Amino acid sequence: VGEATDGSQGEMGVEVYFEGLNVRLKSSGRTVVEAACGRLRRGEMTAVMGPSGSGKTTLLSALAGRVAFVGDVRVDGVAARGGVGRHLGSSFAFVPQEDVMYRQLTVEENVWLSASFRLVGNRIGRRERICHAVARVMEQMRLAGVSRSTVGDEVVRGVSGGERKRVNIALELVANRAACLWMSPQQAWTRLRRR
Repeated sequence: VGEATDGSQGEMGVEVYFEGLNVRLKSSGRTVVEAACGRLRRGEMTAVMGPSGSGKTTLLSALAGRVAFVGDVRVDGVAARGGVGRHLGSSFAFVPQEDVMYRQLTVEENVWLSASFRLVGNRIGRRERICHAVARVMEQMRLAGVSRSTVGDEVVRGVSGGERKRVNIALELVANRAACLWMSPQQAWTRLRRR
């Protein structure tokens, strides 16, 4: 996606570096992530891939500051004790594996609601900023074609699973965060890769 949703210019995002990252389960003492290292480059999308049970979710949860870890994590060269999420605060977005949204609303209504709560600031021009951010993210995530479709649930038919995952990601991207980590986006990117 890599483009600011507020129309601002300049380099977007942050550089994240981690080394010697270890996560040990409190319950069993078993190490589930051992000596992980990597670099997430500014303005780029990085995928963490591996088989089921290999620690992908645990690694991302540690980087996000959602589980305790030992190791060195740096954001733009500055030590990020407690993870990227705690270091960046409200400039950080985390999209969980579960799709969290209002299933009875349309795709556009969900993204609009997220933007209206998260894009704060001067009231002058606020509605226009929200409209611009929603339109840009809807286009970036290839959701314009289903914008008026109800998200749906197990009872009410709505958008596809991949579209629902892209809506979930759009809910965070519309807030123009410096960094965003998300889980299991494979369905979400299937359609984007075809274009």
